[in-house]
Amino acid sequence: AHTLLIACIAGLISGATSMAAGEYISVKSQEDIEKADLKFEEQELKKHPQRELDELTQIYISRGLGPDLALQVATELTNHDALGAHARDEIGIHENTAAN
Repeated sequence: AHTLLIACIAGLISGATSMAAGEYISVKSQEDIEKADLKFEEQELKKHPQRELDELTQIYISRGLGPDLALQVATELTNHDALGAHARDEIGIHENTAAN
């Protein structure tokens, strides 16, 4: 009975450790992907600002805004925080859902 108890405790500890390590690796990988996506988007914003504005405008049109309003919203958000707007609306990264 004593040996069985020790084996169960060892199995419990090793299983919990394995699950924790797997979750850590999963979250870390997702975080790395998000950072790479943001870095790429930041470079694209510097290289091709008009193309990125057009892309954001098209996203808003596809969500139901008229072309003029979509352009106005995209322009305002780009002027306020271009990377944040693209992270949220193009890539799907939001501070509440980002890996951590």
